[in-house]
Amino acid sequence: MKTVILKNQSVDVISSLNELNITSLEKTIKIFNSESNNIDKYILLLEILTPLSVDEIEDLELEDFKILASEIDTNDFIQAQDVFINEVEFEGVKYKTKSNGNSHNFTVKEIFTIQKLLKKDEYILEIAAIIFRPVDANGKISNDMSQEAIDLRKIIFKDITIDVILPYVLALSKTIINEKGK
Repeated sequence: MKTVILKNQSVDVISSLNELNITSLEKTIKIFNSESNNIDKYILLLEILTPLSVDEIEDLELEDFKILASEIDTNDFIQAQDVFINEVEFEGVKYKTKSNGNSHNFTVKEIFTIQKLLKKDEYILEIAAIIFRPVDANGKISNDMSQEAIDLRKIIFKDITIDVILPYVLALSKTIINEKGK
């Protein structure tokens, strides 16, 4: 988070992946893919990346708006780590992937399940819910890929930060591109 000093106030702006959750990223992607003009896009982005409401952003003086908009640097968000975080814990339950820390080999079931999602607007949260699965008392990763189990994990993972899932999304993209090339 970085603090931007404006004429009459200071505003905190999210500036890195570990501060952005999946829900916010999906909203951001929708904004970038929308047909809105650039000013509208920046207003909506600033609503996600700052504590300001749309009304507060629209009431800013033009110079302050330009300063805030200039603080949105997509390079801050593109610098993904190559390290795969393979375990997270929520409310005392561990969830793991089958990655080894440096790579992730998707299972056939994961790939086919995920490929069905890619036509949706919001799929990153569902990817997290597919690849991160609960671990039982013996340390075994659940194989439950039912839609009900995925939907339950989506609720749990809604606040997971994007730095946890982005390496998997990039690896998935490479896997799908390589498969289409064969």
